[in-house]
Amino acid sequence: MTGVGLIAAERERQIVGEGYSAAHDDRHDDASLVAAACCYAALARRQADGTITMSVDDLPPPEGWPWDHDATGSRVTIPCGI
Repeated sequence: MTGVGLIAAERERQIVGEGYSAAHDDRHDDASLVAAACCYAALARRQADGTITMSVDDLPPPEGWPWDHDATGSRVTIPCGI
């Protein structure tokens, strides 16, 4: 599956499996979605520059992750396209 396909599939899982609709997302007015996006971008940079050499499936949620969440690896990186 392409990166775009993985991102679309993850968003579909969020909507169907967890109820994270656009209306749900709009209720995050505490900047937590922005914080998550920053975590994704920082992780992508570390992967691109070789700072992270292990498989993303072995990584915990990145530092600064705004939610108490058990997602690891591709569940963390797919929304960012990495």
